Formats: sequence, structure tokens, C-alpha cells
Amino acid sequence: MKKVWGMVGLLVIAGIAAWASGAVALKPGRYSVTTVMSMNGRNYPPNTQSRCITNRDLQDPRRIFDERFMANFEPDPNCTERNLKTDGSKISYDEDCPTPAVSAHTVHVEGTVSESGYSAVRSVKPKSPRALPFVYTISAKRTGDCTQ
Repeated sequence: MKKVWGMVGLLVIAGIAAWASGAVALKPGRYSVTTVMSMNGRNYPPNTQSRCITNRDLQDPRRIFDERFMANFEPDPNCTERNLKTDGSKISYDEDCPTPAVSAHTVHVEGTVSESGYSAVRSVKPKSPRALPFVYTISAKRTGDCTQ
């Protein structure tokens, strides 16, 4: 029985270490992901796609909680992630992207993860007064393992 409790303790410590390092505590696999964009009081039609989440993806929250995964998204190295907070199944962070012109923006993400999926609200605020803020709502359910 002591071995079981010792193993449980190690798993809890490993989970805390993963969260502290920025890793997302989610099981790798195939997910059905739905995104809905809202801008200027209007909700656009939902977009649902399947994606394979790998261990590499889990090391950076931006790879999980960004709607651009559908376009083979790679996080912009010029963007900085800050204020990463985790509390059980909840995660939040801010991202500042100084990309020039209209595309420069700040982002606030509030997300949750569970054994069966994840969800997030991604609020994007452009730095240009010519651009409108928008929000992505992301929800995903694990559908199985990734296949090659």
C-alpha cells in the first residue's frame, strides 16, 4: 500500500512540475476541435477540425490554445508569454506580439483541461486603432489516439 501512495505522490509532483514548466496537462491524442470567432457583436459560423496533439505541442500552451493550429501554426518567437497561471484544471496566460503594423496584438487566454478535452476563450486586442478586437472560443474533445 505504501508503494501505491508513493507512486500517487510521484505522479502528483510530476503533474505540478509539468504545469510549472508551462506544459499543458493534457493527454496526447486526436481531438475534435471547434472554434467560433466573435467580432463586433457577431458570432461567425463554427469551424470544426480534427487535430493530433503531440507531446511537443503540450510543452507550449500557445500550441494548444491557439485557433491557428488548422494552418500548421508555429508560435511566433517574437511573441512573449507572461503571467502563466495554473490552478488545478484551469490555465491562463497573456501573450504580447509586437509584430509590426496591423497584426501587432495582445492576447489573454483563459482555459480548462480535463481527461476528455479542453476549452478556452482567447481574447485578441490589436494594437492598431484601425483593427477591431475579437474573441475565439475553442472547445475540444479527445476522440482517440493519433494515427500515422
